[in-house]
Amino acid sequence: MALINWLVVMTLPQVAKSQQTPTNPPADKRFKADILVIAPHPDDESTIAGYLAKAVLDEHRHVAVVVTTRGDAGQNLVGYEQARSLAEIREAETRQALASIGITDVWFLRAPDTWARDISDVLRSLETSNHGSSLGEAVRFIRLT
Repeated sequence: MALINWLVVMTLPQVAKSQQTPTNPPADKRFKADILVIAPHPDDESTIAGYLAKAVLDEHRHVAVVVTTRGDAGQNLVGYEQARSLAEIREAETRQALASIGITDVWFLRAPDTWARDISDVLRSLETSNHGSSLGEAVRFIRLT
């Protein structure tokens, strides 16, 4: 009986340890960024492209970009594509432009793209847009980088 009691006492810490919630894995160093840009639409990051190019090429900084929408509500002055097709083009152009200056970590949240008049009414914006999901995704990328 003493042997059984001894075995129980010795194995309890191991059982308790195995049932503990696992800790979060450490951050992935491949995605660690010195500079994280969060832009509302494709091409909005281009307003600071000169600085980003200098940071990447001259200062050897790791830059990542998060774009909250794909720009599907934008206008197309050079072609006939609209909505989803336009979003595909704008996403590809954004990735190509950023890759040309050495930025390859580019993510799109795919939040609904709206015209300025749609978001000027705060209650309508909260009713029609999934802000909580977009914020959650943005926080995930902030933590990742």
